[in-house]
Amino acid sequence: MMKNIALFVLALLGGCILCSTCEAMPITLGEIQYDGRGGASVIVSAVEFSWTDHGPTKLLDWGVVTPSDVGETFTQSPVTSPNFDFFASLLTSGTDDILCIQIYFPDHSYHGRQALESYWFNKFIQTENVDFYGWQVTEISLTVNSLTIDTPGRNPNGDGIWTDCAYDVTFTIYGIPEPATVLLLAFGSLFLARKRR
Repeated sequence: MMKNIALFVLALLGGCILCSTCEAMPITLGEIQYDGRGGASVIVSAVEFSWTDHGPTKLLDWGVVTPSDVGETFTQSPVTSPNFDFFASLLTSGTDDILCIQIYFPDHSYHGRQALESYWFNKFIQTENVDFYGWQVTEISLTVNSLTIDTPGRNPNGDGIWTDCAYDVTFTIYGIPEPATVLLLAFGSLFLARKRR
């Protein structure tokens, strides 16, 4: 009995030391595939992709993207975006929150899609939660798979002031287990090892 308690305390201390001294490598938690087409009464050669929890406010913004950026990946993290932690908390809250993904033209006209998290994720780490509860989101990347911008495009106004665009992008969410999750995994491994003996 005393030996089991000593092993338990040793595993607990070892787990705490590992959690405080080792930096976990982020893994892919999920992906969002976002594609579509749109247009606006403006002549432009670039667009912007952003996330918000509702409405037209850009809270997480990947900056200006042009057709020459096809194949490129842009990353947001707590270091690059003041609103990153807000989205990380939405994605790890344990509730099916609303996420709105938008595409902006430089004149600030935009269109987008608003839906629950469970709608967006087409590749999702195995979890019993609706989101990444129990994980720490470390970065979110935007990969431009395809982007075409055509001026004046369809020209529905007949005045030549119009831009059509078609896009296909992938948002990838990366993260690491919360320290408590790492400890649970360590204890589970210890328990299984003891049970096998």
